[in-house]
Amino acid sequence: MWRHGQIVSFDLPTKTLPLMTGSGPVTVQMEDLFPAQPVCCALLSSTPFPIVTTGDTTTSSKKEMDTLHSKILSRILAPKGKVKLSHEVITILDGLDQPDDYPNPATTLNCIDPTTGRACRTSIQHVVDYTFVVEGGHSHGNASALGLSSATTRTTALIWTR
Repeated sequence: MWRHGQIVSFDLPTKTLPLMTGSGPVTVQMEDLFPAQPVCCALLSSTPFPIVTTGDTTTSSKKEMDTLHSKILSRILAPKGKVKLSHEVITILDGLDQPDDYPNPATTLNCIDPTTGRACRTSIQHVVDYTFVVEGGHSHGNASALGLSSATTRTTALIWTR
């Protein structure tokens, strides 16, 4: 299964990494990892994608995952007028995922703040808004509350997990 999440540590002797996903922690081998943008991981963190065909199971290749990620990023980062630009989860994922698999934008994710290296909590919507405004350069009414990274807002920067 392809899973989207964040690495939380590294076990050098076994070359395994615990990965925090929307459906809970999983341990993966280092060679099975591929980098992805935080916003793609947040939006797809609860949706595992099959990678082998057996019977009626759908197959998702790395190329298909890269294409899916590119479509998500283009809907958040593209210059106005090029594509259907949005910071709304339902609009970003429209036609890319099954509506039943769309995450609730208010869902809280446990993650690592890239500016501090500390564990913290943030919402899927915050990760999307941060990417839309800071990385995409688009205006948003809530821009003053974005904080220093996609992992923290000014109001939630001090909410840490253990």
